[in-house]
Amino acid sequence: MKNKIIFSILIYSFLSGCVTMSNLDKSDTTISKSSGIIVLGVKPDYRVAIKLGDMDDGNYLYSPNLPASANIIPDDSGYIVVKLEETKIHQRYGITQLLPSGFTGPRIGPCDGASTVTFNVIGGQITYLGDIDYGPVSSQPKAQYTSNMEKATDYIKNNYPALGVKLNKGAIIFAKVVNMPCNEGPVNVPIYMP
Repeated sequence: MKNKIIFSILIYSFLSGCVTMSNLDKSDTTISKSSGIIVLGVKPDYRVAIKLGDMDDGNYLYSPNLPASANIIPDDSGYIVVKLEETKIHQRYGITQLLPSGFTGPRIGPCDGASTVTFNVIGGQITYLGDIDYGPVSSQPKAQYTSNMEKATDYIKNNYPALGVKLNKGAIIFAKVVNMPCNEGPVNVPIYMP
């Protein structure tokens, strides 16, 4: 079973292309005008998938053909710090999957009609989005939102001193998900060995 899980992770990583799997390296201080850094507080056990999607009439359009931009576990403090490409006017990033116990637990996510956390990324900025807690996790997670700018600023100051304290306050926008099936199962990839 353990080998099957590791093999599945490797296949997922291979098929996903450039998916960020860990927090920003503490020595990475480069922020271009085409990318920004987001800071998001979650429970330390969570693995969170973040995916870029188009927006249409206030709805987040999930695309099953695009890989996640990040599939990340926060550090022990519960903060996700990740560099993402700047969003265009018709786009937002959304939380499309949550693994409350990392790779070993259940996989849950919003499906058609449910709402999810979405946000914009502004190029050249470090943005604190807030803290998200899904409480008792069910098949349709409901996020509870809080904000503690002082704590997030201290975290960046102590853990990413090279970035300086240039933390901007961002906004979480809850949007209805479109085109994400509720029963999206695992992807089976046939591999032929000679």
